[in-house]
Amino acid sequence: MKFKYFLFFALCFSIVLFSSQKKINIIDSETKQSIPQVRVIYNNEILYTNDDGFAIVPNEAKNIELFVPKYEQGIFPVNGIIELKPIYKEIQEVVIKSVDVKKIINSALKDYDKNYETKTSIYNGTYKTKSEIDNKLNRLLVMDMDLWTLNNKYDYRKDIDQFMQVNLRNKKFDKNKKDDNNYIFNKKSNISPQEDKIKAFLQRFFLYNQLYIMDYYTKGLKINGTIIYETGDVQTIKFKSDKMPDNILYYEGVMQYNKNENTISYIEVNHIQKNREDKYLNIFDQEMTVNTHLYTVTYDMFKKGEKYIPAKIMMKYEANISLENKTFSAISNEEFIFQKQYFADKKGLSKKIDLSKSFLDNIKDNTIKDTKTLLSTEEQKFVDEP
Repeated sequence: MKFKYFLFFALCFSIVLFSSQKKINIIDSETKQSIPQVRVIYNNEILYTNDDGFAIVPNEAKNIELFVPKYEQGIFPVNGIIELKPIYKEIQEVVIKSVDVKKIINSALKDYDKNYETKTSIYNGTYKTKSEIDNKLNRLLVMDMDLWTLNNKYDYRKDIDQFMQVNLRNKKFDKNKKDDNNYIFNKKSNISPQEDKIKAFLQRFFLYNQLYIMDYYTKGLKINGTIIYETGDVQTIKFKSDKMPDNILYYEGVMQYNKNENTISYIEVNHIQKNREDKYLNIFDQEMTVNTHLYTVTYDMFKKGEKYIPAKIMMKYEANISLENKTFSAISNEEFIFQKQYFADKKGLSKKIDLSKSFLDNIKDNTIKDTKTLLSTEEQKFVDEP
């Protein structure tokens, strides 16, 4: 009898929880196609539309703030379908201007502490990683994440634990083809020496360090930009660097720059690079060669009060895998959505993972039912399949 009451209570709670939320679909006003990765802000909480252009917002939300590159942005009334007007088609009415992006980056770095949050903070958000081989998903993981940061920068002079701590908790979705003993892409061991990549990975959490890296590695070189759209003080700029004498051939991408504030609020950087070759043995002792040719990192910054804080960071790797005289395309994505930010003391997190190890080696939580993370149709199908 008690078990029946528990099931009834759980069902009622689930109905109440879902009824307090509503699903919205954000689409292109001209093509009527859904727009993925739209930043949605309600009551200072941040979320993003999934790959199908859908998001779940609280039922009481009447107006929400929307942002996505290439489209109009601002505050919109909440409807089941919200249409956004593309802006780049107006480019013919704008005089194309060239700008020195190297100068913009250097200037933004000098004013960084004035314009971006540098106080000790804790961010509550979501960590998501997924990968595909040969256009088929083989990994999906979604978890809650807490990030403590001393000053929102990566400090090369200190141990990581002194300025950055992370906790991964409440696993929401977890599907991995590594659990399949017949999956030919499962790695058994490394053949080629593996450099320590955790430092390079962790410094990408911070916009400051990405701008610093771009400025440092292009010393004596140019990063040429073109203003492709301008409204008020905000410029949308496409850029490309000179070729560099390193593994990275050049940088190219797009940014949004506020010339009045001297801030970069959005930047997507493609690191076009020479193939970085790694060799592995799969579980059948067959040699796999992975050639990574493109790395993309994206920062979406949100102005809270007088300072900018991170809303979302995305990292994407594109590679080719050679196995038994066949070549397969491979894509790996990681994203961090910082839904809420709080000021904190310098004690750090009471629970934290070991940042000298891979993120995935720190996960211990069991899967729980999630009600806020909305998977795409493709992701849900992958999770549900046997």
